[in-house]
Amino acid sequence: MNNISCVKSLQVKQTLVFRLKQASLHLLKRCAQQIDHWERCSHNRQMMAQMDDHLRKDVGLSQSEWKHEIAKPFWRD
Repeated sequence: MNNISCVKSLQVKQTLVFRLKQASLHLLKRCAQQIDHWERCSHNRQMMAQMDDHLRKDVGLSQSEWKHEIAKPFWRD
């Protein structure tokens, strides 16, 4: 392999490594965002479960809507 081929091969490898790093960072960021979303859902449902009837009615939820929402697992929207 001549020098030009070696340089081009190195540039291709560097480009691939850079793109892989970028994709990995993007994936990690999306995972962190998803976990944050799940934590908020879980917290919100825990708070809803503690609502009394007066507050539930004030926010416009029927009892069946309220029960349905607090029964959802954290990963469901």
